[in-house]
Amino acid sequence: YLTEFCQKERATMNQLLMLKSLSANLPHEWLSDETRGNADLWKWAYQIVLTRAVTSASPSTDGDERDVDVDDDDENEHGDLRLLPLADMINHSHEPNVEILHDEYGNAYVQAIRDIPANTPLCRSYGNPANPSYLLARYGFLEEDHPWSFCKLLPGHVTEEMVDLGYHPHRLLFDKTTGDVSEEVWDVLLYLVLGDEDTCGDGGATQRQFHRAHVEGNHEVKAQIHREWYVHTLATLAEHVEEVLRELEVLEEKGVY
Repeated sequence: YLTEFCQKERATMNQLLMLKSLSANLPHEWLSDETRGNADLWKWAYQIVLTRAVTSASPSTDGDERDVDVDDDDENEHGDLRLLPLADMINHSHEPNVEILHDEYGNAYVQAIRDIPANTPLCRSYGNPANPSYLLARYGFLEEDHPWSFCKLLPGHVTEEMVDLGYHPHRLLFDKTTGDVSEEVWDVLLYLVLGDEDTCGDGGATQRQFHRAHVEGNHEVKAQIHREWYVHTLATLAEHVEEVLRELEVLEEKGVY
């Protein structure tokens, strides 16, 4: 997910730099000659918009338009980007106490969404903190105190059936405080297990039955398949966690040395 997001970001920046050559056709009162030819300045402007802008979303209950930061694959990603000086200094929190809104005249204002004690920093949400890859890729930080973490399950190919079962950064979650694993993680892992011919060996019949039970809401059949294959699913989950831990050890060594 992180790699894909960074690739999209770089592709967009490269497109912007290609458009830079077209800036020669703009009136001189818009851009100076020095600005037109300064590639570093164009890159800086792009990064400012990428990291400081907020994305417009749906209107609030009082009719004003609410601004939020959303994950790259969110349905609201095509909303307008807006730069809001001073308001963009508000930090992120998974427990925000303010939100940014626009009135009917386009004026931006910050509104409290709960009681805020004196001397408490104002915080808003930059995106779903359960998907730390997005926050790291776009803003360069991780929120370590959030109770949920995105499962780093990255199969070679994500099928429509896996999406049906819940393959999405917002839903493949681990609870860091209790150790709980979301239902979507178990469903996707089992689907992968049932698709392994060496493990299941029935030509994908059980895999198709499991997916069909999920789509049709047949919880009894779905639970039965989970029970029958729990040992294999648990082993696959343990293998995935161990692999992630090994990768983290390698990355930590690189960071230290």
